[in-house]
Amino acid sequence: MAKNELSGYELSRNWFDWCFENPDLISPTHTAMYFFIIEHCNRLGWKEKFGLPMEMTKDAIGIKNYRTYSNTLNDLINWGFIKLIQKSKNQYSSCIVAIVLGAKASTKALDKALQKHSQKQCKSIVCIDKQELLTIEPINKEQEESSKPFNFKSELLKLGVSEQVASDWMKVRKAKKAANTETALRGLIKEIGLSKLTANECVTISVERSWQGFKAEWIKKDEKQKENESQYKPIKFD
Repeated sequence: MAKNELSGYELSRNWFDWCFENPDLISPTHTAMYFFIIEHCNRLGWKEKFGLPMEMTKDAIGIKNYRTYSNTLNDLINWGFIKLIQKSKNQYSSCIVAIVLGAKASTKALDKALQKHSQKQCKSIVCIDKQELLTIEPINKEQEESSKPFNFKSELLKLGVSEQVASDWMKVRKAKKAANTETALRGLIKEIGLSKLTANECVTISVERSWQGFKAEWIKKDEKQKENESQYKPIKFD
C-alpha cells in the first residue's frame, strides 16, 4: 500500500515537472485526463494494464466531443506518460492502457522556481509584520479619558463645588457607604437645577444634613416654613 501511495505522489510530481518545462504544449484538459487515469488505476488496485472507457472518462473530466478526447489521450501517449496496449475496437469498447512510471522531466526547474518563490514569500511576510507594527494607531484623548475610572470628586469640582465642600461630601457618602456612580452624579445635577441654587450651595446643604445625596424639595420646605413663620408673628402686649 505504501509503495502505491508513493507511486501516486511520484506520478504527480513528475507530471508537473514536465508541465513546467513545456507550458506551450499542455492544457488543463491534459492534467484532468492524466489524473483521472491515475485515479481509475488506483481504484482498480494499481493494475499494470487496464481498460479506459471513453464515455466514463469524458463525463469525469467534462469533455463533450470525441475529437478532444482522442487528441488529449494521444498527447499523453506521445509524451510518454501513458502506454497504449490495445486500441478500442468501437465506441462501445474500452482501449487498454498502462501508466508509464518512468516518465519525468529532464531538469528540476520547477523545484528551483518553487524554492525561490518560498523565499520571496517569507520575506514578504516579514515585511507585512513590520508594516502592521508601524500602522498601529495611538489611543486618542477621548479613548484615554473613557478608560479612566470615574472620579466623583473631580466631577463635583467641574460643577463649581469648592475643594473643601467636595471633600466633606465625599466623607459623608463614604460614611453612608454610598456608591460613587455616574447615576448619582446625574441625579445630583438634576436636583440642583430644580432648586435654583448653585452646586456649591446644594452640596453644602447636603453635608449639613449628613446626607449622601441632595433633594430640591428640602429648599422648598425651608422656604415654605419661613413664609409661614413670617405670616403668623406673635402679638406683643404692652
